[in-house]
Amino acid sequence: MTAGSSAEEVLRRLRDLHDGPAALAEAVALGGRAVPALEALARDRPGPIAAHRQLAVRALEGIGTAEARSALERVLADSMARELDPVERQAEGEVLSAAARALGELGGAGAADLLLRALARRPDAGCAEALGRLGEPRAVPLLVACLADAVARGPARLALLRFGPRAVAALAEALAPPPGAEGDEGANAVLARSVAAEVLGEIAGPDAIRALAGALDDGRRAVRTAAALALAREGEGGETILPALGEALVDERWEVAEEA
Repeated sequence: MTAGSSAEEVLRRLRDLHDGPAALAEAVALGGRAVPALEALARDRPGPIAAHRQLAVRALEGIGTAEARSALERVLADSMARELDPVERQAEGEVLSAAARALGELGGAGAADLLLRALARRPDAGCAEALGRLGEPRAVPLLVACLADAVARGPARLALLRFGPRAVAALAEALAPPPGAEGDEGANAVLARSVAAEVLGEIAGPDAIRALAGALDDGRRAVRTAAALALAREGEGGETILPALGEALVDERWEVAEEA
């Protein structure tokens, strides 16, 4: 079997749902000569199943050359531009996240700007993780916004912790109740503010402690509880945290009541 036909065989196997993962290492071993075909596979037409496209992204990441990074940037840009129905959009989101994570690992001059554009369009776990890994400070407000998204929340939280004190101002702003919207604030918005309090507690420092102390009088019990627990973990707040901790003793979440 010739080298060319061997490459074609490996790429064909990547499309197979059962055999694809086993062919990943062989695809990486093909090196730079496989980059154009892997890019084409990663940018394949959208559909409800995208496992083969994610494998192509992982192979490009494994190859890791400048050409592979450029291919991944084109994959991400192409994926970001597609307008799809809900079923295809979910699969496409998996490809976009995979390409974003790969770029977070490999870096590259254009990666941060592209990832920022993608995250500004919609919350995405892979973009959040990648921007945290790259340490791109322009991402902080977008990462804070991701705290309101169930899927992106975890990676965004970890990314914000990487920024540490540089994220405190944006988190403190997000912790504050929206002006005049207390009666209309949805449960997800309250959750996002509660998570902002938790992250501020983990970062700590004078500015974070000051923001948490201000949240002890918040109109939402969940936010008061998160702020009080964050302060307690840092040994801060003294008697001022006791009313909120007392409320938390009857919280329906047993782990919160137990910690309080």
